[in-house]
Amino acid sequence: MLPILSGVHTAIEDADMATLLEEVESKVEQLSVNDRAQLLDMLIARSDESPLGDVESAWIDEAEARYDAYLAGRRPGVSATSVFQDAAALLNES
Repeated sequence: MLPILSGVHTAIEDADMATLLEEVESKVEQLSVNDRAQLLDMLIARSDESPLGDVESAWIDEAEARYDAYLAGRRPGVSATSVFQDAAALLNES
């Protein structure tokens, strides 16, 4: 456990939720950036629910694969001008 959080109440019954959240927020604000990142990683890892849905996860995987292919020279880049022209053309078709 991060030392700075050692004073946070362990039982929610001892305080109402709003007070407890304020106390935790105050403690978290005192953490270094690295400690906050560590805390966030721990909370996500312990969560029973995925923070992203299946669709969002699939898009992230696709974007990472496309970027890796671009960096490896297996996929050409596309200029922003070209992307916006194509998008405008598609919008005008509707």
